Amino acid sequence: LSLLILLTKGRKEEVRMMMKRSQHHCHSCLIVASLLLIININFICAFRTTPVPNSEKNIPSYYEDKQQYYKRRRNGKKYVDIRIRDCFNLEELLELQKECHTEIEAYDISFYWNQVSRCMRNSFDRDAIRKTGGEVLKPLIRQTLVLSGEMKHPKGLAATAHALAKISTRTSGALSDSKVWDVLERNILQAAALATEEDAFSRETGEKIPFGISISPQCCANIVWSFAKTERKSQPLFDAMSEQIMMSLPAFNPQEMVNTVWAYAKVGHRDPELFDAMSDRICDNIDRFNSQDVANTIWAYAKAKHSSPELFNTIA
Repeated sequence: LSLLILLTKGRKEEVRMMMKRSQHHCHSCLIVASLLLIININFICAFRTTPVPNSEKNIPSYYEDKQQYYKRRRNGKKYVDIRIRDCFNLEELLELQKECHTEIEAYDISFYWNQVSRCMRNSFDRDAIRKTGGEVLKPLIRQTLVLSGEMKHPKGLAATAHALAKISTRTSGALSDSKVWDVLERNILQAAALATEEDAFSRETGEKIPFGISISPQCCANIVWSFAKTERKSQPLFDAMSEQIMMSLPAFNPQEMVNTVWAYAKVGHRDPELFDAMSDRICDNIDRFNSQDVANTIWAYAKAKHSSPELFNTIA
């Protein structure tokens, strides 16, 4: 438009100058565009040639490299738990279980189940479990039952229960009736009966809590959440966990408090003393609760039909 105006006014010299400047700018733009194109091509080539651990083409070399890593030993055995974490799908996990079943210890079981729960992000693995009703996991279930007598550590028990609950939730309850739950319940009750003062420290102050406990707050919350999520209404277990929760309540964080009251309300296990104590703890820490925590807490107290005016006034 500017060029046309200048031409109509007969200002040819100014038109020539503007065209020269435009030509100079066009050359600059072409140079910049060419450089960007070269950079993008190099980036794409580099990305395409980067080895992908779980691609079929790179499995042999990747596996050979990992063998050097796996040569580290614990008590004369390979680090099976490290190999479990390096499995990318359900098929690899089951192959590893078949290959190393004689080396697997009770310590490794929770790692297996936790990795299976991570595989649930893959729709193919989810469908494999859902369509077979959990039959595809029978080798791992058998291994768990064989080692059940050695599964005593509360952390491992809680992790296994948490993983099983997540798997069941994402596969339409495929593992909700598994015999593994009976084993976990029995071992958790034994662990709760052997409560000691070991590992009882406050997260906030780092000081030892003046209560006896062998099951940490996170483990307590995960255990009751897992059993509630799969609708396993075990009165002995929830009674035992209630004692453990009351002993370690000062160390509970908001997420653990919410999960605990939600679980008791979900299974309909009435425990007024626990809900009263939890209410006081929640009121003292309400500023650390997010909107989802508050909503779940309100639902739990309403579902349990437990009156707590102070709690609801604090939330309001």
